[in-house]
Amino acid sequence: MRRWLDVVLKTYNEFGRWWGRLQIGHRQAYSVERTLAFRDYYRSKSRVRVFAVCLLTPAPAFLVMLSIECLPLESPDEGWQASKMMWVRMFVSSVFVSGGTVFLAKLLISEAPVSTARAIVIAIMSAVCYTGLEMLLAAVWEYPLPFGLVLMVCPFVTIIMSWFLICIGVHALKTNKKLQKQLIGHAISVSAQALLVVAYPTFIAVFLRLDSVEQAIFTLVLPVISETLLDAIDQKLSANRAAISLISMRNALVVPEPLELSLDHEHSATQRPPQRAGSHRTITARTSEEEDIEEGLQVLFHCEYVILTEYVECTLPIFYAAYLAGLYQLPTAAYYPFTRSMTSSKMTSTLVQLVIYSFFEFGSLAGLYTLLTQRLGYSPAYQLAFVLETHVVLIQSLLFIWIIFIAQLTLVQGGVDFDAPFK
Repeated sequence: MRRWLDVVLKTYNEFGRWWGRLQIGHRQAYSVERTLAFRDYYRSKSRVRVFAVCLLTPAPAFLVMLSIECLPLESPDEGWQASKMMWVRMFVSSVFVSGGTVFLAKLLISEAPVSTARAIVIAIMSAVCYTGLEMLLAAVWEYPLPFGLVLMVCPFVTIIMSWFLICIGVHALKTNKKLQKQLIGHAISVSAQALLVVAYPTFIAVFLRLDSVEQAIFTLVLPVISETLLDAIDQKLSANRAAISLISMRNALVVPEPLELSLDHEHSATQRPPQRAGSHRTITARTSEEEDIEEGLQVLFHCEYVILTEYVECTLPIFYAAYLAGLYQLPTAAYYPFTRSMTSSKMTSTLVQLVIYSFFEFGSLAGLYTLLTQRLGYSPAYQLAFVLETHVVLIQSLLFIWIIFIAQLTLVQGGVDFDAPFK
């Protein structure tokens, strides 16, 4: 009996260590420079500013998406030639999505000689090419393009990165080895994210066909797949490891998901200074002190990871509820399956459910805030605002990419029909 218990305990411990290694927030640490920058931010910024940053960060992407919804659409039954406003909408949406993608690449590929002006040009030209390709396929094949919003993700990313490479230039691509390495890593991480785009609508389509017990079992698969794909992304974001936690927003909008900071080994507290000859006690004390510093930097990093994840899961449902309430008042609501025949009472019930869900997530965030304040003696709100401000380009890029894509995922003109595979 004892031997059996030992085997079970050993297996459990091994699984715990494996799962811990898989968790992205357990792998890295703050650099000394990052810690000092956070200290200066903590001392200099007011509470009003911190509150405003935390409250308003998701607002721009949702406001842009709601503005896009204000464009009146024609019925897809009228054909692709009559759907002029749909092509305008597609172009506008593509500009923001491609812009987010380009600025994300510009940030993560530090060796790329791409200015802000060039990045804007790349975004516009990519949107033109993508919209033109969609129109061509609609003319020669079918409109709406079956699952077009999902299937066109890979061609869209290819178009964007092609323009990006053109702007970099052949000479830089051939001679700069570091640039080549960064491009390969970024291509792998983008491919993993594109796989998420294709995978999640597939999961939803299957999920909707299952009974309640099967749905509960099926949801257990999603965290493993998410962590595996995010691990693939994380392994390649060596220049600026920051894309991971914001990808978690897809679950907050699609299915009811830290900024990872680069570790500067040259200046990190984890770098051990040369040891002079001395007593064993001195060496041991110094090593212990370094280990304490390293552990403290790891704790800061993990706190940032958890805080940002909780923040995403708490705030996005609220903003999505506000977006949904605005969409319900617009003519475009007729082209979304979930709002087309929704009554006012049903809409109210949906909004209440989103608010309740967000309220529970807020309770989790408040509990985390209290715990960290008592245990570590600092305000986690300042750390959250510090991350949101210092990585504003990265965060806004990811927000625009994912929110604009997810919000219009079920638009009739997008061709995504979750019941189609089972008809």
